[in-house]
Amino acid sequence: MFCKWCGAEVKNTDIYCPKCGRKLNNPSATDENNMSPVVRADKKTHRTGIIAAGVLILAAVIAAVFLLGGRSYRETVDQFFEATFTADVNAIVKLIPDAVIENAMEENGYDRDEMSEFLQEGAETLQEQINRLASYLGEDWEVSHDILGAEDITGEEFEEIKTAYDDMDAEVSSAKSVEVKMTVKSGETENSVQLNIPVIKVGRSWYLDIMNLEDIF
Repeated sequence: MFCKWCGAEVKNTDIYCPKCGRKLNNPSATDENNMSPVVRADKKTHRTGIIAAGVLILAAVIAAVFLLGGRSYRETVDQFFEATFTADVNAIVKLIPDAVIENAMEENGYDRDEMSEFLQEGAETLQEQINRLASYLGEDWEVSHDILGAEDITGEEFEEIKTAYDDMDAEVSSAKSVEVKMTVKSGETENSVQLNIPVIKVGRSWYLDIMNLEDIF
């Protein structure tokens, strides 16, 4: 079709002529300003409904993160094994409640400014253990683990754990013993051992129960 004012070719959906800018008398085009009040109200209601639905979805996501967020006990155990066999003491420290770390430093005569020294000593000790294991197994050794299950710690045993951490200002709400199968491969040789890794829940995250954790080497 063509503009009746300047003769320029226009589309069926154009409201205004792209050349002269004058309004076209085009029944195929839609101009919201020319809609009836009822139609405009329906469109406004539809948009408002979409916005409201978006707000509700966002609120639900935020609530889910708040209520269900935090590190799971499986993630804690996985990160512990990965950090242990890479001698990443900084990663291991993140799996221990801050209050417990501060208590340990205080008992060993460290303060916050000496944190790096505290971690360096731990990394050196851990690396020595890994080196001894490597010298025994050879260069091509590797280790893996599988979480077999977890048992809730309750009753008197849980109360003892809770009391011990209360003394270090760490409020424990739950405790578990996680059964793990650790497998070490070296060449054609493969050996497995089952371990119990104790974990505690402080706030919304699970941490290592460092007070009851046994050496995995």
